[in-house]
Amino acid sequence: MSDIRQFGTEMSHPIQRPGTYGVQASVIQLPAEVAQLMSRAQMAERYQGVPIILDQPVAVFGLFFDAPAELDEHSAEYPILFLVIGGSGHVRVGGPDAPAERVHAGYAVLWPADTLHKAWTTDAPMQAITVEFPAPGLGASARPPDGEPAA
Repeated sequence: MSDIRQFGTEMSHPIQRPGTYGVQASVIQLPAEVAQLMSRAQMAERYQGVPIILDQPVAVFGLFFDAPAELDEHSAEYPILFLVIGGSGHVRVGGPDAPAERVHAGYAVLWPADTLHKAWTTDAPMQAITVEFPAPGLGASARPPDGEPAA
């Protein structure tokens, strides 16, 4: 049996984090270890539908950037793939002194673990998918994610 999950802007919500504006997130896939912490009804309400559930330590999110928009500079404890699927924008990996790179649909960016990174748009919207390894919330402190990627 296959799972189908809609993840467009109608299934997303704004990321509520200091320094972030104009970015919405949609949960596409969660690991079973995190999903078992909630009922299907709770997931459907929290994530505007039930995400795809896999027995793998990975989480997948859709990100939707307005123009202009900014995902604050931060790091994560695990590597993240940032896959641009539409539009264009900028990314920076390595902190405020690292060079900014222009990206557009078809670009894949690796954000290494424990490395500052950010993404933003200026004059055009951008859509991306993040693949996070291991998924947020796994391990002894497992908790349902708030619907926002660590990206």
